[in-house]
This record gives sequence, structure tokens and C-alpha cells, in this order.
Amino acid sequence: MASDITTKVLIEIRDEMKGMRSELSGVRQEVRDLRADTSSGLSGIRGELKELRERQVDTEVRLATELVAVVQAVNLVRDEIKGTRVFRGQLEDHEQRIAKLEKKPRRVL
Repeated sequence: MASDITTKVLIEIRDEMKGMRSELSGVRQEVRDLRADTSSGLSGIRGELKELRERQVDTEVRLATELVAVVQAVNLVRDEIKGTRVFRGQLEDHEQRIAKLEKKPRRVL
């Protein structure tokens, strides 16, 4: 009788072990699937990062080019303003001289 109970317990343990092995096999497959999904996801992220990096470089090049153009435009405006200042004194002098001439009485010939 004791050996029947022992045999019965051992059979139950064996059956549970089979079930656990089956579950473990399923867990291993899930881990493999997760690993594959993660790897695939990381590959996609790497591709997107590469694309972003390339777009950033392109943007930086365009910005640098535009910045050079803005600096050139600012320099042209600065030069025009400087030129205007140089002639401002002459212009004021001429206007004063013309105003004096206009105030003088005219001689009739």
C-alpha cells in the first residue's frame, strides 16, 4: 500500500514535470519572439536615427549657407549706411548754401 501511494505520487510529480517542461518551452519561445521583436524594433530605430542625423546635417548646411547670405546682406546695408553718412555732411552744406542763395535778392539785368 505504501508503495502504491509512493508510485502514485511519483507519477503525479512526473506528470507535473512534463507540464512544466511544456510551459517552459512556451516561455522560451515567447522570449525568442520578444528578442526578435526587440531586435527588429531596434533596427527600425537605428534607421530612423540615421535618417534624422542626415536631415540634421542637411539642415545645418542650409542654415550655414543662409547665414552667409544674411551676413553679406548686412554688410551691404552697413556699407550703404556708412556711405550715406559720408555724404550727409556735404548734403547739409549744399542745402545751407542754396538756402543762402535763395535769400539773396536777385539782380535783374
